[in-house]
Order: sequence, then C-alpha cells, then structure tokens
Amino acid sequence: MLKLASALLLLLACTSVSAQSRIIENTAFNEKGVMGQTVVEEKDRFHLNADTKLAWNNRRYSVKETVVLDARGYPVKIDIEGISAFGAPIKESFERSNGVARWTSLKETGESTEAGFYLPADHDDATLTALMRAILSADNKEVSLLPRGVATAEAVGTRLIKQGENQQRVTLYALKGLDLMPDYIWMDENLNIFATGEPSGGHIRKGLGKKALEPLAEVKNDAQREHMATMATALAQDYDTLLFSNVRVVDVVQKQLLTQQDVLLRDGTIIAVTDHSPTASADKIIDATGKTLIPGLWDMHGHLDSPEGAFYIAAGVTSVRDIGNAHEQIMRVERQFNSGKVIGPNLYRSGFMDQFSEFSSGRSVKDLEEAHDTIDFFADNGYAQLKLYSSISPEWVPELTQHAHTRGMRVSGHIPAFMNAEQAVDAGFDEIQHINMLFLTFLGGESIDTRKQLRFSIPAENSHKVDLDSDRVNAFVQKLKNQRVVVDPTLSTFRSMYMRRENIVDPENLRIAENLPPQFLRGSFLGAEMDIPRDQLDDYNLSAQAFSAMVKKLHDAGIWIVPGTDHPGVGLALQQELIDYADAGIAPIDVLELATLGSARLVGAAYRSGSVTVGKDADLVLLADDPLESMDALDSAVLVVKGNKYYQPADLFDALNIVPFAGTTKVLQGAASSKAN
Repeated sequence: MLKLASALLLLLACTSVSAQSRIIENTAFNEKGVMGQTVVEEKDRFHLNADTKLAWNNRRYSVKETVVLDARGYPVKIDIEGISAFGAPIKESFERSNGVARWTSLKETGESTEAGFYLPADHDDATLTALMRAILSADNKEVSLLPRGVATAEAVGTRLIKQGENQQRVTLYALKGLDLMPDYIWMDENLNIFATGEPSGGHIRKGLGKKALEPLAEVKNDAQREHMATMATALAQDYDTLLFSNVRVVDVVQKQLLTQQDVLLRDGTIIAVTDHSPTASADKIIDATGKTLIPGLWDMHGHLDSPEGAFYIAAGVTSVRDIGNAHEQIMRVERQFNSGKVIGPNLYRSGFMDQFSEFSSGRSVKDLEEAHDTIDFFADNGYAQLKLYSSISPEWVPELTQHAHTRGMRVSGHIPAFMNAEQAVDAGFDEIQHINMLFLTFLGGESIDTRKQLRFSIPAENSHKVDLDSDRVNAFVQKLKNQRVVVDPTLSTFRSMYMRRENIVDPENLRIAENLPPQFLRGSFLGAEMDIPRDQLDDYNLSAQAFSAMVKKLHDAGIWIVPGTDHPGVGLALQQELIDYADAGIAPIDVLELATLGSARLVGAAYRSGSVTVGKDADLVLLADDPLESMDALDSAVLVVKGNKYYQPADLFDALNIVPFAGTTKVLQGAASSKAN
C-alpha cells in the first residue's frame, strides 16, 4: 500500500510539473565565485531544454540540449550542441523510430533495438532530469541505459530550504551507474535538479547564493563518507604480521631485481627482507612465487577528493601529492584518509595561489600584500610547497619565491603569463608543472597570454619544430640541472589531449577502455578534447612525440623528473604515464625509481617510504608480472599494502564498477613468525 501511495505521489509531482511551462535556473560556483549557470526549460512533460554556460580557469564550456520524451519519460529525440572545456565541438543526436534507437556524435555512432534510456555522452541537465524521473518512477528504482549500463538512484538525505517567503523540501539522491562512485544530486519537490556539489565546485538554485551550498554539501559529504566507510569496512584487511614468501623484489635503491626473497611486515612496517626460507612464517602468508613486489607508487600531480582514494589504492598508488585544491576540501580528505575510515593514499599537500583575474584559479589574491599573507597561511597550515598559477604577475615572482623559501616551502607552478620557464627559474622556481611550459620557452612564451588556451594550442602546433639538440635547448636543460629544478611533465595528459580524435577511444587510455564503466568511458575517453584543425592533425601528433622525446632528454641529462597525472583516470593514469616514460626510452628500473624513491625524496619522505627497505612503511604492491620486462605489468596488481592494511585490487575495482585487470592472490593463515625477531 505504501509503495502504491509513493508511486501515486511521484506521478502527481511529475504531472504538476508538466501542467505548465517551467524555467529552472541554477547558478554554478567555484572557489573564486560565480562561474556560470544552467537554465532548464520544461515546456510540458514531454519536452525539456537545457542551456549551460560555464567559465573557469581559461576554460569555456557551453552546451544546449533539447529532449523529447515518450509517455514513460524515455527519450525519443535528443539534440545537443556546444563547445567542450578545451574547445572541442560537442554535437550529438539521438532518435528512436519504429522500435530502433539510433545515435550519432563526434564520439561514436550506433543503434539498438533495446528499450533502454539513451544517455548522451555529453549529457546536460535536461537528460539528467529526465533520467532521474525515469529511475524514481520505476518500481525497482532502476533503468537500463543505452548504449550500455544500468542506472539506479537512492534517497540518502533531505533538507528544508527557505528562499524568501517560500520554503521547500529537497532530497539528496545517490545516482549510481554513470561514474566510478555515486553522483549526488539534490532534487526539489517537482523533481527538478536543485543543487550539486559544494561551494568550491557546484551549483544551486538561482538566488540562493554560494553559502547556501554549505549545509547541502555537509549532507552530501556525510552520505558519501558513509558509502566510502562501508567500502573500507568490507575491503580493507588488517594484519599483525604478513609474509610475502619467495617473491621477486624490485630494489629501486640499488636498481636491481632480487629473486627468491621473503619480505616480512609487522603492524605497517617492513621488518625483514631476506633470502627465502621454507620455514618462514607469519600470521598471514602469501605464496608469491613468480610474482614481483615493488614499492607503492607515487602520483605527484593530483587534485583529490575523497572518492578518488580507492581508485588510487586499487591501482597500486599509495602516495599522492595534491598539487592544488580548496583548503577545506583537501584538509577533509586528508583527515578521512589518515583515519582509515576512507580508503586512500598517503597525502602530501601543495598550496595553490593565483592573482585575481577573469582566468584565475585556486586562492586568488588581489595584491602583493594578500599574496604574502596567503603564503604564510599555507606555511602555517603545514603545506610543504607553493604552486603559483598563470595570472601571477611576473614582477611578483622573485619576491614570492623568496618569501616561500624563508618559510621552508618549495615553489612550483605553471609559468605565469608573459614569462617563460627560464625566467621563472631565474626568479626562484624550484619546479615546473607540465611539459608544454618548457616548450613555450622556445616558442615566445614571454609574449603569449598563457592564461588562455594558447598555452595548449601553440605548443601543439609548433613543439615538433623545436630542435632538441640545439645550443639553446641544451643550455636551458643545463640550467635546469645546475639549479636542481624538478620537472613534473604530466606527459600522458598532454599526449592524450593532442592525440584524441573524433569517433575513437583516447589512444593513451586504450589499454583500460574495455574495463571501464560504459558511461564513464563515453564521457571521459571518447572523442577529441581539443578543436584541432584538419590540416594540423599531423602537427599535434608530432608534438606529442616531441614531448616524449623531451622527457627522455631531461632524464638523460640528470634532471629530476616526478611522474604525475592531473587526470580523471587517477591511479590508472599514472600507470600510463610510466608506460610512456618507458616507451620514450627510459629504462624500466629508472622509471620505477622515479615513481617511488625519487618522488618520496622530493617531499622529504624517503626515510620512511619509496623502497622495499627494512624500517620503512609497508607501502607495497604485489604484481603478477614483472615490470622490468614490460611496464604494462603495472596493470597486474594482485595485492596492495598501505601501512597496516592490505587490499585485493580486484575487489576494489569490482566495487568501483571497473572490470578487474588481474585476479586475486590467496592470503593463508599461519603461525607467528620466528624470523620477525
């Protein structure tokens, strides 16, 4: 009876929505302020339109969507057109006729006779609204998707919202099936999207303002935390002593492979690395014959939120440097990871500062005094590094780097607009983010407004024309070495950006494509990311190869390289970064050293991390295959240890809706170890 009443109430809500034309306007915010809006027009219950315009961090996103629904609320016709954040055109259409659904876009083309709900690869709030209504009207709160997949929704919270003289109840739903973790969406009583996200990145009904997102974000974060805590309880395993028996060990200190080793852990610490003994024991034992143990991997260019922690651990990434985030968010993430209640890596924080402009991002300051205060804020709150961004005035850089250095912080960043990398190094930069910034030194970077997407397009069109053996390039590389400047190239991200094309899977992520959830794959890894002129396709490909060649040149010259991703594929993207280094000609053992001990050294953590060494933290990855033979072996992780807990990646991937890349390994119960002493 209750179920029937609930269904009738839902039907009445939908009917009241469709009784007259309705305009729903939501304002989007980021840390700096307003970044745009979404307007949804509901002409009647069968017709929805959406128009979204967003602007942030020199990105401009604009998309219009028209949707026609059938009596069930399923799309029979969709048209979408717009521009993606990096400039690639968005154009997609769908139509169901005579029992056949057909769709075409710049990402894919297909058809089906299945009766599912078609969700566009680049969907906006019109189709998202229709999808939520279709799910909530279904008896089992589940809808089959086209081209593939299933979407479900569950109410996880409510809140009473007052706006002027009016108030309404809004409900938070966990939408599952579109991403690796649930999406959280606030819906109003008429089943229109009311809010998403939080003040540092989200949107809410027009007129309420950014601060009104705070209590909604608390409810969302509680629901998200509960979901992640359930995962941690189910998938994180404790141990007192854990023995890897008869394992191969990659020794990144001596750069060698040790065979037939026993590695014993106790309470999160490596206490023995010895020749294999058949009598060695522990309370938990892994027969690792034929398998390879490596130190936990490091991603040195992340922008974390809590849900991403499990992705990293599943991929064998046990430490991450967050290179720029909202302070409140990254402190919350750090607390959750450190508590063990949420699965995630060890976290190292970098402060993120920019000068206020229409292009600025991060903590945006308006004058030099405020910039100095911000440096002190980061230092006082335990940030080991300061990242400067594109709108910082070149004239400020020497003074800011000097101040940061006096507070014990390293300085890195994008090269500010109207400055080149060599000038930034002379002004005190300790590290440079992104390989394109190096090439701009030889492409007139000091005269280019790199706050705009010129910082992507000019290197794409011209980097392959730079002679890497020229005197100028060699002199610059020597300066980097002399001044011990570190480079965080994010190579795979740029190769992906330059090589993605219409109607194909991103070549940089082809190896993982079939394992990913269908909607996540379509939204993140299909089609072009940039609007590349037809006559410049070869230039972009060649520049991607030039980026790889530059990374190899830097490594050969003794420049300190730290592997990072800056990518939605998180841990899996780090593996591709390392594969790209190996493909560029860097020896596999050197690649692994960069991604483990080398990264740990940079943040001052080598005393406790980065190698399979007695006395260090037990941050380890057990691989079924040998990465010294092929870096692709990084996909074969069968066990990950972070401190005093261990995880089966196959189970983590399964919980994240990702098809596991390798099987599991059996953990045997044993006796207390005599070798532990």
